[in-house]
Amino acid sequence: MNKNILIISAVFSLALLAFSGCQQAPADNGQNGKVNAQGVLEIEPPSEEVQKLLSLQDQLSQIVRTDDLSRCAELSMEQYQKSCQINILANRAQSAEDTAVCDEATSEDLKKQCLTLVTGKK
Repeated sequence: MNKNILIISAVFSLALLAFSGCQQAPADNGQNGKVNAQGVLEIEPPSEEVQKLLSLQDQLSQIVRTDDLSRCAELSMEQYQKSCQINILANRAQSAEDTAVCDEATSEDLKKQCLTLVTGKK
């Protein structure tokens, strides 16, 4: 159950990274890596922006595991706060086998997304 939510969160994060242009393929100009003397491509560490997003993803998954909606506000990006809320409510609704739990969402859009996740798991 939680595994599916975390997978959805990971897919969401990767889509966000792709959308923001952080997941572009390395260019041939050597910006993202260099070929050493042995002909091995040495990749540079992720940019600060990518590291921040990966850290947010980790923080999101930790908060979802706590099942504490109030902690979603700790996330610095609104998309992650919404994802946190949806994941927690969907997990609760799935456990309770009651989609009415999704009514706790802060907006109609989030409620619909929660319902979609819960009904998609059945």
